[in-house]
Amino acid sequence: MRTLKKNKYKEFSEDRLSDFLEFIEKKRGNLTFVEFGAGSGLTLRGIKKKFPSSNIYGFDIHPPCNVRRVIKTDLNQFYFFEYKEILKKADYFLLLDVLEHLNDPMNFLKRLTKYTKKNAVIIISCPNFSSLRMLFAWYRGILPKEHHGYFDETHLHWFSPVSFYDFFRKIGVNNFAMNYLFSKKISKKIVQKIYPRRLCSQFIFIAKI
Repeated sequence: MRTLKKNKYKEFSEDRLSDFLEFIEKKRGNLTFVEFGAGSGLTLRGIKKKFPSSNIYGFDIHPPCNVRRVIKTDLNQFYFFEYKEILKKADYFLLLDVLEHLNDPMNFLKRLTKYTKKNAVIIISCPNFSSLRMLFAWYRGILPKEHHGYFDETHLHWFSPVSFYDFFRKIGVNNFAMNYLFSKKISKKIVQKIYPRRLCSQFIFIAKI
């Protein structure tokens, strides 16, 4: 069984709140967020700043020092039952560029849904397997190995939105939302919006339990 020995994104992950902010029910108070793979902790800090009354928790193999409630744990050996009290009160679960690194991501999701309350929301971001970047790699006959980013050498799996539509439907979840993440560069963003399914390298998938 492969185990991540270190948190390689601890110093590289940005605050991702803006990527999914539109899917948060802002009128509700005392929201609870749980992030798997908290990385730098900046997303949880951004959430706390935006929603001061919220409760935030995280899990990571190397917890960041800037967030108190990040528990040290290897997600490949995550003990759901041990943390059931936290999981059962969470309104939002964040898996931001995490599932592609896990040994058995779909089993992780399946087990997670057994510890979620009704109307809890699972927010997933992943590199887009449907992207032309993957097609070009296939055309060249080689999958690049990079330290970070789309072709991260520690990616064990590749997903497209269809992967999660199919998975959640099989377990009886049918309330979805989906969005593609566009480049911050205006020129590139305009091009991506022509055909986001193929031109965007990353997507956000939301499932409401």
